[in-house]
Amino acid sequence: MATTVLVVDDEEDILYAIADALEKEGMVAHKALNGRQALEILKMRAKNIDVLITDIRMPDINGVELLLMAKDINPDIKVIVITAYGSEDLKREVFSKGAIAYLEKPFDISDLIKKVEELSQQKKTPEWTLTELLQLITIEGKSAIVEVNTPDGKGRIFIVNGEIYNAELGGLKGKQAFMKLISYDKSKFNILWQTPRVERMIYKPLYLLLLEAIVGSDKEAEILKKKEQEKEEVVEQEKREEEEEKSPLDLALEQVSRLFQDVEPEEELAEGTVEEKPVAEEEHIFPEELIAPEAPVEQPASQKSLQQELEAILDEFLKAVKDADLVAVAKNTGEIISFIASDEYRSIAPLMVQQIITGYKLLLEQLAKANVSAPYELLISTNESYILLRNLKGRGYLVGVLPEGRASSLGFFKLKMQELSPRVEEVMA
Repeated sequence: MATTVLVVDDEEDILYAIADALEKEGMVAHKALNGRQALEILKMRAKNIDVLITDIRMPDINGVELLLMAKDINPDIKVIVITAYGSEDLKREVFSKGAIAYLEKPFDISDLIKKVEELSQQKKTPEWTLTELLQLITIEGKSAIVEVNTPDGKGRIFIVNGEIYNAELGGLKGKQAFMKLISYDKSKFNILWQTPRVERMIYKPLYLLLLEAIVGSDKEAEILKKKEQEKEEVVEQEKREEEEEKSPLDLALEQVSRLFQDVEPEEELAEGTVEEKPVAEEEHIFPEELIAPEAPVEQPASQKSLQQELEAILDEFLKAVKDADLVAVAKNTGEIISFIASDEYRSIAPLMVQQIITGYKLLLEQLAKANVSAPYELLISTNESYILLRNLKGRGYLVGVLPEGRASSLGFFKLKMQELSPRVEEVMA
């Protein structure tokens, strides 16, 4: 029987992209643009939903409450929470031990499909514990009082803006009370969504509190020290590599990324000297050699027809991926056949695409020397942009550029580029 998935996302393009990808894998995908729609589907479908995929931050209702209600409606439902851990690898490791699966932004659609397949194969869904609930509240950045019923009486955990502030159980307070509360097996709890007015007695983030509860304070210190040493070793290794002579592979990638760096200002003229070059009418953020000539080269009628057909497909792509700055189709030589770009990239697109393809070819040469097969897709991250190049089965190249500030759309951008490739290949065949 096909796996049934409910996808919840307030961004319609991402919602449909995820649902389409799941359906292509033979799954049934239901879509909800907000939490209320998701609850309506859950109530109607009841036990038919196998996996729920949702961002913890909902525009209309509390994301934690949505997940708790989903669990009440269908106790066997598996959950994937789309979130961002930041740079804390240890936090990712600790949170991954629970019954809730997390997927970090930006994510690759293939990773999401793999996680859904893994969850759908689980015969029994583990019950959510108090620690899973605390994870969800802290990730969403909410304030709350969590009341916990234990054999030793009622305890409370106080959370302010996603941080554990204090806890109490009988005569215990602070971290001692918190550790005792999370030690109980299958404790019942209740959430009061309000900002606690309590003295802060706990300063550790939740993932370190959970780590200490698992391994003990002494072992926790060892793990933290080891992680810090690993970071220092990575930094030292990077410094050593920078000091070594750059390989042709480094030079190839550097050639591509250099296209997106601002031009350094010219040195001031010495006193008494005269500038011979005329002052340019307009400043450009790219080198002069990347400014396309004003007069376009006349093309044959057949080339114009191909260009127009491709332009229609690329225009359709940009309507779907509104954040993209550039999408272009080029010959194997690097010469552009058709492209659509934002105002910033329009004038420099032809030569910029040619330089990107040149860098890709240099990369292929180095990979061939190392007996490594050529990648059909290359993603380059610069300070300003994500550049995605796809090989069109020897017919040419597809190049797309996404602003660096739109990292959250990177997965959707890659998915749409993958869908665009076969359409372009068919036109160029």
